[in-house]
Amino acid sequence: RIILMSSLWKDISVTPTKRTGATCVVLFLLLYSLSDGFLKIHTLGKDYVLSLDKSVWTNKLIAQHASEIDYPLPLGKTVWTNEVIRLPPIAERPSLRRPFIFFHIPKCGGTTLRTVFHDAAEAAGIDRVFACFDGLPCLLNEKKATVAGLSENISPPRFGAPLVRKFSCASVLAAHFTVDIVHRLAELDRASAENVDNALCDRGWNSGGIQYDCFVSIREPISQFVSNYYQEIFTGKNKLLDPAAFYEGKVLKDLSPEQLTSLIRNKDVLNNKMSYFLSGKDRQVGKGNRRLSNYDWDKELRLAEGQLSRCVVGVLEKWDLSTALLEAAVPWIGGEGAASEVEAKHVAPDKSFHETIEDLSFESANTLRSLLQSDISLYMRGLDIFRSQLRQYEIKDVVDGAGEV
Repeated sequence: RIILMSSLWKDISVTPTKRTGATCVVLFLLLYSLSDGFLKIHTLGKDYVLSLDKSVWTNKLIAQHASEIDYPLPLGKTVWTNEVIRLPPIAERPSLRRPFIFFHIPKCGGTTLRTVFHDAAEAAGIDRVFACFDGLPCLLNEKKATVAGLSENISPPRFGAPLVRKFSCASVLAAHFTVDIVHRLAELDRASAENVDNALCDRGWNSGGIQYDCFVSIREPISQFVSNYYQEIFTGKNKLLDPAAFYEGKVLKDLSPEQLTSLIRNKDVLNNKMSYFLSGKDRQVGKGNRRLSNYDWDKELRLAEGQLSRCVVGVLEKWDLSTALLEAAVPWIGGEGAASEVEAKHVAPDKSFHETIEDLSFESANTLRSLLQSDISLYMRGLDIFRSQLRQYEIKDVVDGAGEV
């Protein structure tokens, strides 16, 4: 099946046959030539999804018909360039001045890699903050890294001043952090200069600017959504709507497009999660409420793509290549075999235990593609960055002449 998606018209779906196949090929080649290279081809399951947009067209469309555009905007709204900035060398050893941060997006295969980073940091005697390690809670996130947390009245005590000081003095940090962890560390750094009695560490960011290295793992967005649904919603862990247990125990393929829409719109845990984690949610970025129909998804994508391009990128579906890249790009984890030889207990199999996109109805599949378009665009950009980094670090026998992984 071939699906043409654009903000200029409703989605067009074509199932080529022996009789119509040649016509379809000619039609899409013609569209490609007319689009001046703005036609993008993605694969989702057995479908080929084509997005056709020029930013100038989309901007005019938004200006003239903003109230008529459904939420979120259709796939293809944001057009990326093919240019990928070369990744600067990662520090030989993380430091207070230049820490290493693992932005662990849930359900993207990062739990195994978090173990790799922790073991390397522990062996090197590096101060660190890791969720699920060293007595810290698994639900750790950047919300605990605040100046307000220095209050000794916070309960339990390990969530108060001692934890804040660990954040302030850590050279390696890994948890389900959004990029807001950088803002929080900068806030603590400012506090260390203003009040020497609070025992916070001085990173030197106030005088020398913010510096850090980072790693992020991404995953095909539909698969990530399915995995999130079964962990957070199907099990009843995350009570979203009233009645609270409405979705508990419900198989995803039995949900209507309207129910899927309500789920995604009403909780950030399901709403374009990779974009959410990599763009941040602090007031400092002025992003507003993601549930609103006029939310600026373009701004979120720009922020997320900018963050992604400065990190080493792993792709869950390309686990072996990702661990090879990690070993080549991050010198302090121990070199060849440090990541690739670790048992990948938490990496998703090639075939989902739950539904795939082919198991859903045509309407439900298109609903997911439309509502998750921000993550789909970011994922495609992430693949470009991933390929570029494989070339940069000369990972052998993984990139063919056409640049395909």
